[in-house]
Amino acid sequence: MRTEEITVTPQMAKKWLEHNSANRPLVVGRVAIYARDMKTGNWQFNGETISFDTTGSLRDGQHRLRACVAADTPFRTLVNFDVDKDVTLYDRGKPRSTVDSLVMDGFGKNLINASVVAVAKMHFLIQKGERMITDAEAKSFLEKYKTSLERIVTIRGIGRRGDVTKVPIDSAVPLTAAFYAYECGVSIETLTRFFQVVATGFYEGDAELAAIVIRNDILKKVINYRGSYNERVWGVFKIEKAIADFVAGNARKRSYKSVQEQTYSNNPKFKEE
Repeated sequence: MRTEEITVTPQMAKKWLEHNSANRPLVVGRVAIYARDMKTGNWQFNGETISFDTTGSLRDGQHRLRACVAADTPFRTLVNFDVDKDVTLYDRGKPRSTVDSLVMDGFGKNLINASVVAVAKMHFLIQKGERMITDAEAKSFLEKYKTSLERIVTIRGIGRRGDVTKVPIDSAVPLTAAFYAYECGVSIETLTRFFQVVATGFYEGDAELAAIVIRNDILKKVINYRGSYNERVWGVFKIEKAIADFVAGNARKRSYKSVQEQTYSNNPKFKEE
C-alpha cells in the first residue's frame, strides 16, 4: 500500500467515482454539508484518507468526492492506493460529534452541550431551510451569539428537580424560542419567569396565562419536541408568540394550536446572515 497527498479536483473526483462499485449507500445530506464547507473554505485537511483497493475500486471517500463535484471546488487529502482487496473494515473509529469538535476548538464545556448545538441546528433550519449543519457553521453561530447563549442555557435547569413537572424545557424548541426572544430584547429575568411557569404550572394572575396555555399545549402534544421538522419549527413559533403575549400581559386562554407565524425569529437581523 502507498499513500500520497493529492489536491483532488472536481474532474478527478468524477473520474474516481466511476470506480465506486463496492461502497455503502450514499447519504445525500452528508454530501450537502461537506459541499457547503468546501465551497465556503471551511473544509480542513486533517489526515483522513480516500482509499482504493488493489483492483482500483474506491473503498472509502465517496461522500467527500461527491461533495467536491457538487461544490465544484478542489480539496486536499491523503489517498491510499493498493489497499488489500479483502479489507472490508473502514471508518471503525468513534465519530466525533459537533459538541466534541467545538470543545476541541476551544469553547468551554459550560457553554457547549447538546442543547446549545440543537439551538444552532434549529436556527439553520428556520433561517436557511437546512436540515443539517456543519461543524464550521455551528462554530460561526456560537462565536456570533456566545453571550446570548450563555444566558439562555441558564434556563435549562428550570423544573428538573422533583416530580412537579412533566414539561422539560431543555430541548431545542423552547430554547430556540428563548434565544430569539432574548436577541430581540426580552430580558433573561422575564424569560426565566415564563419558563418557570411553563415547567411548574404555578402562575400569578391572568397576565401569566400565556405560559400556562403553552404548558398545556406541550402536555397535549400540540407542541411536539420530537415531531417532524415542520412540527418543531412551528413549535418554536408558538412559543415565540406565547412569550410575546406573556411580555404584553395578554390573558391568553386558548391554545396556540393555529399559530404558524414568526414573532421574533423573523427579525431582519437574522435574515442578514
